[in-house]
Amino acid sequence: MRIIMSACLCLLTTWAQAELIIEQGYVRGLPPGQPNTAAFMTLHNTGRLPLTIVAISSEAADKVELHTSRQHNGMVHMEQLERLPIAAAERVQLQPGGHHLMLLGLRRPLPEGESVALRFSLSDGTQATATLNVRSVLNEPEQTHQHHH
Repeated sequence: MRIIMSACLCLLTTWAQAELIIEQGYVRGLPPGQPNTAAFMTLHNTGRLPLTIVAISSEAADKVELHTSRQHNGMVHMEQLERLPIAAAERVQLQPGGHHLMLLGLRRPLPEGESVALRFSLSDGTQATATLNVRSVLNEPEQTHQHHH
């Protein structure tokens, strides 16, 4: 009976965990020689518990940071965010002019059509991964070109 109870508790714990799904993501492809680029996507917590992204990494860059854009005195400033909470069943947009990822210290050029793997570390110790295609800045919708680093 104890073995069955333990198995049920593990199943319930797993079932209740937050799950991060990465949707509609891409990495901005820039001309060769650029040391940094940005990534955009929708983060969807499909679980019944809130989750918090505490770190992101990629083999394509020395560092990956979560940034947000803020208006101050008519100027847009970038600020690094240390973490990003996502409520249960919530979607958070990472997009030009708002929250986004910065891939800093690119280890190689990222031409259009290649892909970049990202690893998201969550505050509960779990991880989520995503592979995003590189999309040339020349193929982005016109309104996204106003967001530069």
